[in-house]
Amino acid sequence: WLCDQGCHVISLSLGSPYKSERIVNAVNAADNAGVIVICASGNDGQSNGVDYPAAESKCLIGCAIDSKHDLASFSDRGPQVKQRGVSGAGVRVYGCTSRGYTLMSGTSMATPSIAGQLALAIDAEIEFLGEQVTYGYQGALDLISKYKLDLGKKGNDSGYGIGAFDIYSYVKHLHEKQDDSPPTKPDPQWETIHTFDKYRIQQRGK
Repeated sequence: WLCDQGCHVISLSLGSPYKSERIVNAVNAADNAGVIVICASGNDGQSNGVDYPAAESKCLIGCAIDSKHDLASFSDRGPQVKQRGVSGAGVRVYGCTSRGYTLMSGTSMATPSIAGQLALAIDAEIEFLGEQVTYGYQGALDLISKYKLDLGKKGNDSGYGIGAFDIYSYVKHLHEKQDDSPPTKPDPQWETIHTFDKYRIQQRGK
């Protein structure tokens, strides 16, 4: 359904030790359509126990780190994380509840953090290049591998994955690259998000 709505990035803060073929197939179908999917690794702190659908899907895996960039003790680890894991803010993060805002921790916080960074990256691609150039989990993995903050042991590891996405450096690179490329028309599917800052500036002027 999300693919049919033109979604570019999907965040799945869910997981189970039991595999659901239906969910895994849906994630893989989204990736085949060029959508970037990020799934939470799980919160058991197991060394070889990544939850489904992250364990066997064509997706990035969200791993939780704290404000000091240390890996959260509850963040699940495993060989899948070493291959497809990305670290995101997941300890004492403000979140919404029925009673307002509160501090929460979990890979369910880290996963949307990573998704938000990738959404910003795609928006920047459209802003500065005129088109989206990063598609699917492999495209996102290649991008983050190039613009990353390496955490833990040098290189990929089973806890931090490939590290955290250095979104600032990527947007800076796109901005500098813009000077070498002629402007093109943005993707109309992103027009509403793309013009949000313009709308906000207009409202300030009223």
